[in-house]
Amino acid sequence: TVSLEAADPRGYSARTDKLITIGATLQQRIDSSTSSTFTIPDGTYYEHIVIPAGMRISGSGESTTIIEGSVTLGPDTVLENLTVHGVSDGSTYSAISNNYDAVLWGSEYGIDIDLRDVTVINKGSINNGIDFEDKWNDEDDDKVPFVGTIERVTVKDFKDFGIVIRYFDGIITDCLLQDNVDGNLLLQKTSESALVQNNEVSGSWYGIEIS
Repeated sequence: TVSLEAADPRGYSARTDKLITIGATLQQRIDSSTSSTFTIPDGTYYEHIVIPAGMRISGSGESTTIIEGSVTLGPDTVLENLTVHGVSDGSTYSAISNNYDAVLWGSEYGIDIDLRDVTVINKGSINNGIDFEDKWNDEDDDKVPFVGTIERVTVKDFKDFGIVIRYFDGIITDCLLQDNVDGNLLLQKTSESALVQNNEVSGSWYGIEIS
């Protein structure tokens, strides 16, 4: 209960008490879900959320479901139909990334994460929009490829790169990558089956860099 009392110089005063109910955070609702699919209702959520392995997270629309913070994804996950406004918590360098838990990823053949109909915009001091790598190996040369799909995704205004993938064996299609300062798309290692097609790229030092 919150109490508010006001008085003026004539000695008149008034007081009101208001009961405020604080609901569960978005992270708490995701963690308590018993389904592999979770739909985020319309709204803006000021959180840095972690998506457990095997979950599909769907927003209610890119214009109506907004996460002001960052999203960290576990193995075999899907993120779709929402917007992420990248805001740093002091230790966040990417708006969307996979986590680096060696226990979770140790038996995985690839980073199997799908992004569809997602808008990612820098709203703070964030380096990269989307960053997928097998950092749990503690080696510069990634061994585990990204094998997912990034489709109909918009990534804009990041300090370094729009999308960074250390080892790419997936699909990037029908995306808008714009005004990411150092480069819009950086693929550091690719396979013969990797596919990049039908993307609009503009306004950065490098459009697409494959090294």
